[in-house]
Amino acid sequence: MTQKLSAPFILERRFSAPRELVYAALTDATHLAKWMSPPGMEMLHCTVDAREGGVFHYAMKPSGAPDTAAMWGKWTFRELTSPERVVIVVQFSDAEGGVTRHPMSADWPLYTLSTTTLTEDSGGTLMTH
Repeated sequence: MTQKLSAPFILERRFSAPRELVYAALTDATHLAKWMSPPGMEMLHCTVDAREGGVFHYAMKPSGAPDTAAMWGKWTFRELTSPERVVIVVQFSDAEGGVTRHPMSADWPLYTLSTTTLTEDSGGTLMTH
Protein backbone atom coordinates (compact mmCIF):
# COMPACT_ATOMS: atom_id res chain seq x y z
CA MET A 1 0.00 0.00 0.00
CA THR A 2 1.37 3.41 -0.96
CA GLN A 3 0.92 6.16 1.60
CA LYS A 4 -0.57 9.36 0.22
CA LEU A 5 1.44 12.48 1.03
CA SER A 6 -0.47 15.64 1.79
CA ALA A 7 0.46 18.96 0.27
CA PRO A 8 2.23 21.21 2.78
CA PHE A 9 0.44 24.20 4.19
CA ILE A 10 2.09 27.29 5.63
CA LEU A 11 1.08 29.36 8.63
CA GLU A 12 2.60 32.71 9.60
CA ARG A 13 2.30 34.59 12.86
CA ARG A 14 4.01 37.67 14.20
CA PHE A 15 4.97 37.96 17.86
CA SER A 16 5.93 41.10 19.79
CA ALA A 17 8.82 39.20 21.33
CA PRO A 18 12.47 38.65 20.46
CA ARG A 19 13.07 35.51 18.45
CA GLU A 20 15.28 34.06 21.21
CA LEU A 21 12.20 34.00 23.45
CA VAL A 22 9.98 32.54 20.72
CA TYR A 23 12.62 29.86 20.10
CA ALA A 24 12.65 29.09 23.85
CA ALA A 25 8.84 28.78 23.76
CA LEU A 26 9.32 25.90 21.29
CA THR A 27 12.19 24.14 23.06
CA ASP A 28 11.95 24.77 26.83
CA ALA A 29 9.67 22.74 29.13
CA THR A 30 8.77 25.76 31.28
CA HIS A 31 7.37 27.59 28.25
CA LEU A 32 5.84 24.56 26.51
CA ALA A 33 3.94 23.57 29.66
CA LYS A 34 2.28 27.00 29.70
CA TRP A 35 1.12 27.33 26.08
CA MET A 36 0.93 23.87 24.52
CA SER A 37 -2.44 22.88 26.02
CA PRO A 38 -5.48 24.20 24.15
CA PRO A 39 -8.15 26.07 26.15
CA GLY A 40 -10.00 23.73 28.48
CA MET A 41 -7.09 21.30 28.73
CA GLU A 42 -4.43 20.94 31.40
CA MET A 43 -0.87 19.70 30.98
CA LEU A 44 -0.20 16.65 33.15
CA HIS A 45 3.27 15.68 31.96
CA CYS A 46 5.93 17.71 30.14
CA THR A 47 9.53 16.67 29.59
CA VAL A 48 11.90 18.12 27.01
CA ASP A 49 15.28 16.97 25.76
CA ALA A 50 15.94 19.81 23.29
CA ARG A 51 18.70 18.37 21.13
CA GLU A 52 18.69 16.70 17.73
CA GLY A 53 17.15 13.27 18.33
CA GLY A 54 15.72 14.43 21.68
CA VAL A 55 12.03 14.38 22.54
CA PHE A 56 9.33 16.64 23.97
CA HIS A 57 6.91 14.17 25.61
CA TYR A 58 3.65 15.42 27.04
CA ALA A 59 0.21 14.45 28.30
CA MET A 60 -2.92 16.53 28.68
CA LYS A 61 -6.57 16.07 29.51
CA PRO A 62 -9.69 18.20 29.93
CA SER A 63 -9.51 20.47 32.98
CA GLY A 64 -11.68 19.33 35.87
CA ALA A 65 -12.27 15.85 34.43
CA PRO A 66 -10.45 13.47 36.78
CA ASP A 67 -11.90 10.31 35.18
CA THR A 68 -10.85 11.23 31.63
CA ALA A 69 -7.83 9.45 30.17
CA ALA A 70 -4.80 11.54 29.30
CA MET A 71 -3.92 12.21 25.66
CA TRP A 72 -0.22 11.67 25.05
CA GLY A 73 1.98 13.11 22.33
CA LYS A 74 5.58 13.74 21.46
CA TRP A 75 7.81 15.73 19.20
CA THR A 76 11.12 14.30 18.09
CA PHE A 77 13.57 17.10 17.39
CA ARG A 78 15.15 16.57 13.97
CA GLU A 79 16.94 19.92 13.67
CA LEU A 80 17.56 22.76 16.14
CA THR A 81 19.29 25.92 14.96
CA SER A 82 18.97 28.50 17.72
CA PRO A 83 17.25 30.94 17.45
CA GLU A 84 16.06 30.53 13.86
CA ARG A 85 14.83 27.03 13.02
CA VAL A 86 13.10 24.04 14.64
CA VAL A 87 12.27 20.89 12.69
CA ILE A 88 10.23 18.23 14.49
CA VAL A 89 8.39 15.00 13.82
CA VAL A 90 5.01 15.13 15.59
CA GLN A 91 3.41 11.92 16.87
CA PHE A 92 0.67 10.75 19.17
CA SER A 93 2.15 8.68 21.94
CA ASP A 94 1.58 6.54 25.00
CA ALA A 95 2.91 7.12 28.51
CA GLU A 96 6.12 5.25 27.67
CA GLY A 97 6.82 7.37 24.57
CA GLY A 98 5.81 4.76 21.99
CA VAL A 99 4.11 5.94 18.80
CA THR A 100 0.34 5.42 18.71
CA ARG A 101 -2.60 6.26 16.48
CA HIS A 102 -4.63 9.44 17.02
CA PRO A 103 -7.13 8.47 19.75
CA MET A 104 -10.09 9.86 17.79
CA SER A 105 -9.01 9.40 14.15
CA ALA A 106 -7.64 6.10 12.85
CA ASP A 107 -6.77 7.76 9.52
CA TRP A 108 -4.53 10.43 11.09
CA PRO A 109 -0.90 9.97 9.96
CA LEU A 110 1.46 8.36 12.46
CA TYR A 111 4.13 10.97 11.73
CA THR A 112 3.89 14.62 10.70
CA LEU A 113 6.95 16.66 9.76
CA SER A 114 6.87 20.27 10.95
CA THR A 115 9.41 22.96 10.10
CA THR A 116 9.34 26.30 11.92
CA THR A 117 11.51 29.27 11.00
CA LEU A 118 11.86 32.42 13.08
CA THR A 119 12.98 35.70 11.54
CA GLU A 120 13.37 39.12 13.09
CA ASP A 121 10.53 41.38 11.94
CA SER A 122 9.89 45.00 12.93
CA GLY A 123 11.22 44.58 16.46
CA GLY A 124 9.46 41.22 16.92
CA THR A 125 9.49 37.78 15.39
CA LEU A 126 7.84 36.32 12.32
CA MET A 127 7.13 32.61 12.75
CA THR A 128 6.65 30.63 9.56
CA HIS A 129 5.39 27.14 10.20
